[in-house]
Amino acid sequence: MYQFGHVEAYARKPQKGGWSVHDIASEAERVPAHCKHVLMAKEPIRVFGCSPKEAVALAEAWGAQAKDGLGRKLRSDAPVLLAGILSYPKDGQEWSAFKAQALIWLRKTYGSALKSVVVHQDESHPHLHFYAVPEFGQDFNVLHPGRAAAAKAKRNGDQKALQQRAHNEAMRAWQDRLYLELGRDFGLARIGPKRQRLTRREWKAQQAAQQAILVAERAAKAEAVLSKQQQARVMLHIEGREVGLLRKQRLYDRAELDRVRDRAFTEGITVQMGRQGEAAKIVAERRIFVSENILKIESDSKNIQAHLAEQEATLKARESAVADQEQQLQAWAVQLTEQQREPLAEAEAKLALARRRLEESQDREKALKARVERAERLPILLSKLRKELRQQLPEAVLELIPRQSHGYGMG
Repeated sequence: MYQFGHVEAYARKPQKGGWSVHDIASEAERVPAHCKHVLMAKEPIRVFGCSPKEAVALAEAWGAQAKDGLGRKLRSDAPVLLAGILSYPKDGQEWSAFKAQALIWLRKTYGSALKSVVVHQDESHPHLHFYAVPEFGQDFNVLHPGRAAAAKAKRNGDQKALQQRAHNEAMRAWQDRLYLELGRDFGLARIGPKRQRLTRREWKAQQAAQQAILVAERAAKAEAVLSKQQQARVMLHIEGREVGLLRKQRLYDRAELDRVRDRAFTEGITVQMGRQGEAAKIVAERRIFVSENILKIESDSKNIQAHLAEQEATLKARESAVADQEQQLQAWAVQLTEQQREPLAEAEAKLALARRRLEESQDREKALKARVERAERLPILLSKLRKELRQQLPEAVLELIPRQSHGYGMG
């Protein structure tokens, strides 16, 4: 398990492709159009301050009166709201304690600028959303350490690359502080396995060591509290019942007071020895616990290695079987290709013959159409010829033409 904390600055009018303060608030309050990534959306649980939309209204009011570095009115795409997330592992057992401690950390970190904190429990990991707005007259960068560091580097005349480096270092410092003041108390690692390039086995071993250290630190804290309780009990016993004799002047002689002093000294030595014994016992138990965890880690490591070896052997066997199947499939493909090659050639020949016959049929059809067209035009030609003959030949000659041919020509 490792910590996840993130902060981002948002403006009233976002840049292209970005989110505005209203988009962020709508996502937090589970407005349907803004939480499509959540399958079963649930109402957020408010644990501090106002609602996210009310925090946006405060941010817009701050942006309306704020000025930039040159004293000009703040641009609409300038940041006015700091929004962040603190997430807890889905299989963690201390979510309630983490939530309470995270709220304390946020109030300590952002003070009066912290306006709203809500909880989402409808995603894979429970998490807190928090929103902060600068006080009137404050610069926005007081809330964002990365932007503040980059602005300082810019004022110093540093180039863009150095400004970005300053930003990144400040945000790493923010993550370190989150880890030291919150994440470590719940056994969360500072960096996840992907960033460290760890295998799952190495990551599990590191997690077990982290848990052992956490238990040891809690035992040390309990030991310190117990020692104070012991001291208070002993002092109450001595001062209230016996050392109080020193206040009763003239009631006891010097010898009796010396006996009281000696007894108090003896009581103190006894308690100190007992306390040292308890401390030694705690240290021994702690060492035993760490040793047991180391043995458990080693045993788990061996089991994992054996399991991995078994899986590798199984994988090799499967790869060999797959290779055999591929060879068999290739042989079948070759055989099938050879079997289909002859029918395919015969089919191609038949297809070519059919195409030739079709072309011949189309040629004959074209010739027939031409003949039909000429036959249709023949009466017209005869009629024209008849007219020309009438014009050129005398009536006497026309009368000599047989009536049958004459009638045919007029037809």
